[in-house]
Amino acid sequence: MRHRLLAVAVSLAAVPYLLLSSSRQAGVITHLAPDGSGERLVYARAATDRAPEALKYVRRAIPTQAREGRSLETESLLLWRDMQGANLQRIADVEITTRGIIQAPLSIFTYHTWKETLSFDRGEATEVELQGKGLAELKYILRMPGKVISQSPPAKVEDNKIEWDVRPSANAQTFSAESRTVRWAYILLLLYVLVFLGVKTAQYAPRVARQIRRRPRRI
Repeated sequence: MRHRLLAVAVSLAAVPYLLLSSSRQAGVITHLAPDGSGERLVYARAATDRAPEALKYVRRAIPTQAREGRSLETESLLLWRDMQGANLQRIADVEITTRGIIQAPLSIFTYHTWKETLSFDRGEATEVELQGKGLAELKYILRMPGKVISQSPPAKVEDNKIEWDVRPSANAQTFSAESRTVRWAYILLLLYVLVFLGVKTAQYAPRVARQIRRRPRRI
């Protein structure tokens, strides 16, 4: 089923090439919750003299109202901007689906899928920047609910975290993943039913056995 949440709208504009040319490393981080809400963050590590320029393009990547901050590291300044409790389904070119108890009633798992097509904004970038010279490393990081069972293209996976190293290009790039969570409520209900049946069987089995023994034998 597709999620239609009345949560905070969030958008991710195409990743600006100038964000990558003005920073040493940049990244897009998404944390997907089981209900389709979650958190979206864009960050950049930049030299202190280029921080104002990098922050401008971080803001361009998430143009909606969001939290932002900065922290000084050893050789760079970390800049970030994010939104929490957002309806991630409303990001352009994102598709989120869930196969729950209605779609798979006999399974003890709920399956979650994520798919996003990421594009890059040329903006005022020069031809040299468009060719990839001087562009920062771009990380696309996705945290899925539960255990990751597949991802495309191939990526580094650790627990529920998937990390892609992205090379910017003129063509849009698609990232997808699937995970599963255990339906603990379903399992507990099943255990309750089994225990209930076991208790009732233990209560009535002796009565049934006595009634069988009392029946007259036929000669």
